[in-house]
Amino acid sequence: MQRTYLGLMGVAAMLWASASAQADLYDSPATYRIRITQDTNGYAMGNAGEFTIENAPTPPGENLPASVVFGAASDKNGTSFQTFCVEYSEHINPPANYWADITEYATGGNGGWDGNKGPGGSHSDDLSYGTAYLYTQFRTGALFSAGYQSAPSFARENDARALQIAIWLLEGERTEGQLAGETNLAQGKIWRDQAVSAVANNVWTAGLGNVRVLNLWGDAGRTEFRQDQLIMIPAPGAALLATLGLAMVGFVRRRFA
Repeated sequence: MQRTYLGLMGVAAMLWASASAQADLYDSPATYRIRITQDTNGYAMGNAGEFTIENAPTPPGENLPASVVFGAASDKNGTSFQTFCVEYSEHINPPANYWADITEYATGGNGGWDGNKGPGGSHSDDLSYGTAYLYTQFRTGALFSAGYQSAPSFARENDARALQIAIWLLEGERTEGQLAGETNLAQGKIWRDQAVSAVANNVWTAGLGNVRVLNLWGDAGRTEFRQDQLIMIPAPGAALLATLGLAMVGFVRRRFA
């Protein structure tokens, strides 16, 4: 009985700490300032990732934390990173600067709500482990080894669209029916299914791993919701990289005519 009691106390303490950290986040204005752009000449297609994020030209105190991963295998250079959105119904207007927070959930939007962790108890959507899996494959370069085009090209634009579709499906932002007619839907479904399988069969056991959500705002007071993006923090350690090696088993890319 004592073990059960202590276990319940431990769970309660963790929940309290989580709620306290969430409250602390919203007790002060948004801290970080980022600049987001979209390169439709070889990296992105339409209203979807890939997007490029870097620190906005603001005072150093508003930069993203030093532990944020820039210059990974997926990225253009050492001062930026490539990313994808996790919401369909919220929008950004790149190139633009936004305020930002780093959490484990998207805020606002209209798809896949599962909580009220946003500012003032607004809607939130916890990031799925499947999305964390796919984004990790992308950022570390494992997805390029599986066929995602690494060089800027029309092929990379198509692969980016397919990966964005997979993320929308995993996050409950779009259904297959809503995406009917998308040229890259078939490949998006393959990557979605592989992510679901990796999580369900314990091939991917890292949970969110190093992946987080970059909540974007039009103002420091968080009243203007913008389209949230993926971010990696900190750099993957040896244990996670070992997990990646297992996760890539059976991870394939298939071309469709």
